[in-house]
Amino acid sequence: MEILSPQLDLDFFFAHITKAQERLLLLDYDGTLAPFRVERDQAFPYQGVTELLSDIRDSQTTRLIIISGRAIQDLVPLIDIDPLPEIWGSHGWEYLSSDGKYTIVYPDEATRNIISQAKECISLLNLENHCEQKPVSLAIHWRGLTPETAESIQAQVLAHWTKLIEKSSLKIQPFDGGIEP
Repeated sequence: MEILSPQLDLDFFFAHITKAQERLLLLDYDGTLAPFRVERDQAFPYQGVTELLSDIRDSQTTRLIIISGRAIQDLVPLIDIDPLPEIWGSHGWEYLSSDGKYTIVYPDEATRNIISQAKECISLLNLENHCEQKPVSLAIHWRGLTPETAESIQAQVLAHWTKLIEKSSLKIQPFDGGIEP
């Protein structure tokens, strides 16, 4: 394991966390609990992760939350934990409580219009096969493509999206294998 801060005393940390009255474990899904996959619907957790998460949840000593940029409806079939832990999806726009209550917050109308225009750009560029429509946003994926193709898609999309969002509160965010507004 690579330690990001050499001043961090992991022995001290783990010795004291067991004594905490309340514990919270926030885990990102893609790249942490599951490998990045070209076939996004096949990104199942690493071996042993589901059982470990179930044990943590069942211990009732740690509040377990899975966070993801994915839509909750796309994430739930991959997790395979019953009952599910809390899940925050779509970068926090969606919430599924541990008792199954689903909540979604939609962006303002101006932001929704820009997202809609961003989707139209994808259609005009004939890149629908690389587009993931989320409940409140979208993403362009190029994982698994040749570097030349990925660079071409990125350049085309950025050329359109950069102009589109320049007068909004949106930012184009890169992720491993794509971008999203």
